[in-house]
Amino acid sequence: MKNNDSAVFSSVMQFINGYASKDLEACMRVISTSAPVIFFGTNLDEVLRDRESIETALIRDFESISDIHFGEYQQLFTHADNSLASLMIELPISFKVAKESQQCIFRYAFCLKKEGSDAWQIYAVMLSVPFSSETISFDNK
Repeated sequence: MKNNDSAVFSSVMQFINGYASKDLEACMRVISTSAPVIFFGTNLDEVLRDRESIETALIRDFESISDIHFGEYQQLFTHADNSLASLMIELPISFKVAKESQQCIFRYAFCLKKEGSDAWQIYAVMLSVPFSSETISFDNK
């Protein structure tokens, strides 16, 4: 990995590891403070356009799910220039909701920019959970 690519990967992993350990401060530390932000979550109502709503959504997740574990990434794409970067990653996740175990794949797309002392900060995220082959349905009733 090139130097910038490695630094971008490190920032994204800080967010992902912070999420797994329910460490709000670690997650928020890598969210941009100088650029507009947008996060698309997995639910229809998860379109987050500011740091406060991102923090609120993370707290809501941390209160409703437990035993969060990410596996090793299965797919990774990263590209960074001197000030902007994108990273896409696919990794398995397991967690519990109301003591019921869940397992799925998370696919994230991150956009980052360099801020301040060369720190890579996240300003856009899209999260998806892919369906198994031949099972997709777009019925949003």
